[in-house]
Amino acid sequence: MEYWKNGFFHIAITDPDIEGKVAEIVREGGLQRSKILMLIPEEEIKVCYCEDPFGNVIEIATHRYELMLANRG
Repeated sequence: MEYWKNGFFHIAITDPDIEGKVAEIVREGGLQRSKILMLIPEEEIKVCYCEDPFGNVIEIATHRYELMLANRG
């Protein structure tokens, strides 16, 4: 994937049911590009990268960015 030749690299969405959202994307013709990763285990924060049927990358996270990045000095 030559990400620098496209408009945007990826979009990001938040869904607490990450497993369900990944399954929905795959069911509708998309791809799961990564495993569901436990980003911050003690807070159950997970992320996963998928791709829609048109090749756009979608980042799914279980929590909003301000919650993921807060107090991580």
